[in-house]
Amino acid sequence: MKSSPIDQLDVPQFSSAQACEIAGIDMPTLKNWISRKQPAILLERRERKKVGDRERLRLTLRRILQIVITAELVRLGFDPREASLHAAQFTDIESAPLRGIEQHKRGELFPQGFTLLIVRHAGFADVVNAGANDSWQKVIAGGLAGDRNATALAIVNLNNVNHRVRTFLSLPLSAGSSVV
Repeated sequence: MKSSPIDQLDVPQFSSAQACEIAGIDMPTLKNWISRKQPAILLERRERKKVGDRERLRLTLRRILQIVITAELVRLGFDPREASLHAAQFTDIESAPLRGIEQHKRGELFPQGFTLLIVRHAGFADVVNAGANDSWQKVIAGGLAGDRNATALAIVNLNNVNHRVRTFLSLPLSAGSSVV
């Protein structure tokens, strides 16, 4: 009998085949992203298992999310390494508390509204919370902190990504996942 997946971000339990299917990429692409001199995907030691002469991956939910977000940004024309670092702004980096700005916990959606990854051309990305009544100008301004001259942005709806990943992996939907 197959056990149910555990709904925790840091439990290594998912296969690279699952990651590829959810992200819409093939296995050679994922292997390329992992094996680069400067890897595009930030694997932790516990996600790599030695089985004889071979290495097997057991990925965490956090890593699956990073792979899916990276694939979305690569489809928009970003380099895999750059896309992965932008994705890590959501999956692996917790925002510092700033006055008037809701703090983002790594790998988690904001409890209300949309959680968006706003990526600028200059190598910067921000995770912002967009409420139903927020104007698009406010949302974009939140993603432009420190770079008011940016003229192009890529926006990833992290609620949608989270919903897609959790549905595929048969995990319960988390707070904010229903906002897609």
